[in-house]
Amino acid sequence: MNDLADGFTNLNCAIKLYADDAKLYSSYKLGEYSLALVKAVEYLAEWSKVWQLQIANSKCVAHKISTLHVSATDLCHYAINDYKLQWSDCTRDLGVYMDSDLKFTQHISKIVHVGHTRAALILKCFLTRAPDVLLKAYCAYVRPILEYCTPVWSPHHAGLINAIEKVQRRFTKRLFGLSCLSYKDRLLSLKLESLHVRRIKNDVIMCYKIINGLVSIDYSEFFVSAASDRTRGHNYKLYIQNCRLDARKFCFARRVCPVWNNLPYDVVNACSLNSFQRKAGIKFDL
Repeated sequence: MNDLADGFTNLNCAIKLYADDAKLYSSYKLGEYSLALVKAVEYLAEWSKVWQLQIANSKCVAHKISTLHVSATDLCHYAINDYKLQWSDCTRDLGVYMDSDLKFTQHISKIVHVGHTRAALILKCFLTRAPDVLLKAYCAYVRPILEYCTPVWSPHHAGLINAIEKVQRRFTKRLFGLSCLSYKDRLLSLKLESLHVRRIKNDVIMCYKIINGLVSIDYSEFFVSAASDRTRGHNYKLYIQNCRLDARKFCFARRVCPVWNNLPYDVVNACSLNSFQRKAGIKFDL
């Protein structure tokens, strides 16, 4: 499928490929018609005929990202051959549910529901009541669902943060001998961190990877280096941009900057990712 991307070089439209999935996207004013996106969809349909790879039309949707609410009848329509693409307010992309305003409310609602269900099944199906055994099952089968791809969707609303934290709070409270303790004391007893703190650490780990070129992500697309006219702190400080919309203000590239800038010099200048993860085990001031 790699040659598929060659047909979009002269269009104001980009394509992302993952295995046999493809995403076409373009930026234009709401209510207008993207001719480049129309040509891109037509090229995709023609390419599929040439290579005899049938497109799963039922899995294809059109999705808009905008802070303005516009009904589906007022939106432009795109079609693959004779199949008219339906507009979706929430689209699943590589395991993350993307809503139109990038608040990820539906994604968080879904993973919280799955987290509560799996946590209850662990307590129901395991015969042992040993907290250390049940905790290992929780860390293996529940917590990864709550932490998958957190740099993309980490919430800033207190209600969503508490909804995610409630999964771990409820599970630890039902462990033998810990029901009488507060949530903070239960975490200390089990040597756990809150899910909120773990999401912040995931952010700075991803930031370290981008800055040091450990992932194929262009640094300039996410960050701007701060002016190095101050002697305090480290040499990798990031410029904190002013933002008007919450979707931009609380996105990964913006929210991680204050945390990253406040990290100690020896943590930021770690020689390897393992060293950084070990040194970043400090307690963040929240």
